[in-house]
Amino acid sequence: MAASRESPDRFSERDALIAPSAALLGRLRTLGVDAAQIDPAPARTGLSLQALNDTIDSLECRDAELKRQVPGLILLLLLASFVLTAGTVVYAVGIASERPPAITHALVLQIALLAFVVVDLDRPRRGLIQVSQDSLLKLQVELHQAAAQRSNRSCDREPA
Repeated sequence: MAASRESPDRFSERDALIAPSAALLGRLRTLGVDAAQIDPAPARTGLSLQALNDTIDSLECRDAELKRQVPGLILLLLLASFVLTAGTVVYAVGIASERPPAITHALVLQIALLAFVVVDLDRPRRGLIQVSQDSLLKLQVELHQAAAQRSNRSCDREPA
């Protein structure tokens, strides 16, 4: 429960860090719109305005993704269901008065691992399972290079 109380502080701290860059992007967008009104040629101002809008959208999407987490109440329900399942298994084994089969231990272990994975994947920068964006960033660079090569090849062709 303490983690869910800390989240708003962390988000407000992140918002305070992002606010200056968002203000600069807003100012750049205003300057871009003014430039587009002065020179409406899409080759000069339209493409730069489109790139700027993509940058602003990217910032908003990233911020929304960082704020999207499993709510604390859901994590508590997950923990409660794990405890109830383990309790039910222990109770059933106690009533049977015999040693539980290995599958019972496997079931409890599987439920515990599932709960762990859900909580760990919900926080991609912390925990044992860490998700890196390096491969996606490398792919993005390769796609941009491939697109640039294709556009260069199409520009190099002479009209027939």
